[in-house]
Amino acid sequence: MRHFSSIALVLALAAPAQAQRPDFTYNAFSASFTRTDLDHVTDDADSFTVAGSYETSDTFHLWGRVDRTALDEDIDLPFLAPGVGDLPRIETKARSLGLAAGAGVHRDLTSNLSGYARLGIAYADSDVEVSASEVAFEGGVVVFEGDSLTASDSSTDLVALAGLRYNAAERLELFGGISQVGGDSTNGHAGVEFRFANGWGAQLAGVVGEDSQGVSLGVVRRF
Repeated sequence: MRHFSSIALVLALAAPAQAQRPDFTYNAFSASFTRTDLDHVTDDADSFTVAGSYETSDTFHLWGRVDRTALDEDIDLPFLAPGVGDLPRIETKARSLGLAAGAGVHRDLTSNLSGYARLGIAYADSDVEVSASEVAFEGGVVVFEGDSLTASDSSTDLVALAGLRYNAAERLELFGGISQVGGDSTNGHAGVEFRFANGWGAQLAGVVGEDSQGVSLGVVRRF
């Protein structure tokens, strides 16, 4: 049902438009930093993303992005040795590289509103390293010896995106959208773009996932 809705939106946007060509461009390059607060995790995840899109016609465009995410989490375990010696600590380092690319359609919905829908393939490669710091208690009892465990995983999924862009003022754009990866991981975003000279702009957005929420700050170049 979710995939059917995404395909239906793509077909609707691809239909011939009665209005004039929108005063929007989908030729763009952007770079952004996102800090995400994950539920049930103390520390935040940091992501760097580079993305771009290129119009192949008045209706269609190609798009792609690369992102790198890092999360370092230290967990103290006082319940293993309450009130005795140094606290046992588990150190976790997670790194993820994501690649996504595909094609999309865009259309002028009103004189100041543009909509788009995209389909593509997303690839993710993740590495997680878990290590335990050496812990000595009174009496010479050693619980952990600093060994580490590393696990890797990769996946390829279908990704669907849809969004809206609204010209609120000459140098101010509001935008928002949703994305879905693999049919069950859904994220939403909404933000504002401040436009400068020569096609440059700055973006500030909020990002919400099923178990996360974050803030993104980026720069964009439209041409």
